[in-house]
Amino acid sequence: MNTEKNPLNPETGNERLEILMSLALAGDRKAYERVLRLVSQRLTVFLGRKLPAKDRDDVMQEILLSIHKARHTYDPARPLMPWVMAIARYRMHDHWRRHYGHSFDEMADIEDLKNILSTDITETLHGNEDIRRILVTLPERQQVILELMYRQDKSVREVAKQLKMSVSAVKVAAHRSYKIFRKHLKA
Repeated sequence: MNTEKNPLNPETGNERLEILMSLALAGDRKAYERVLRLVSQRLTVFLGRKLPAKDRDDVMQEILLSIHKARHTYDPARPLMPWVMAIARYRMHDHWRRHYGHSFDEMADIEDLKNILSTDITETLHGNEDIRRILVTLPERQQVILELMYRQDKSVREVAKQLKMSVSAVKVAAHRSYKIFRKHLKA
């Protein structure tokens, strides 16, 4: 067998989750095990940044179970990881709701703000102008925080240390900025 064509061969470096998932949906158990293993590795990194260590295994199991139950909804013509990450975010939010109650409803997901502020080569000039227009209306401190977090890709802790602020103050400022962006972009 030609190893370059075999999506199950990790030595080729060409392993594609989408191909593996298509094989899994067709009944290939080895491909399905490989998909879950690779997805788990990526989710471990994601959850490591979002949850305390004591909660990660439980949330990981919930995510994998949800993937298994919803696997029939996956469209093989589309990338797998955005589908997986949507499920992961929903399960993580469910976890936060269970453990943090109503205070979760007031929290912003930093990923949502990243999605608004990230530049995409397909994004129109109009969209970039809207973001710039909204950005300049923010207080200077919030502008600096967004610049550090989303253009320089610094963590909340790094921003807090650099600006001599608490981590929670940085999160609050980012959340407030997110609410302003959401309000203006919906208008």
